[in-house]
Amino acid sequence: MSNEDVTPIRRQYLEEKKKHPDAILFFRLGDFYETFDEDAEITARELDIVLTSRPVGGGCACRSRAFRIMQSKIISRA
Repeated sequence: MSNEDVTPIRRQYLEEKKKHPDAILFFRLGDFYETFDEDAEITARELDIVLTSRPVGGGCACRSRAFRIMQSKIISRA
């Protein structure tokens, strides 16, 4: 995939992931917090939520109102 095919959100994710490779990054997109790629696989497995398929990797999301609960669960498993 060329750099021209990368969406602004994807580009931002990849830039931040380079800076924080060992962190699980959650992006606020509208009413959801989303994770991508390996972060999404880990989040889906650890929180028992759905992993979706995307053209450039998997994704996983939770509603913003449930984020504090999800955040607590994933931190407690670290």
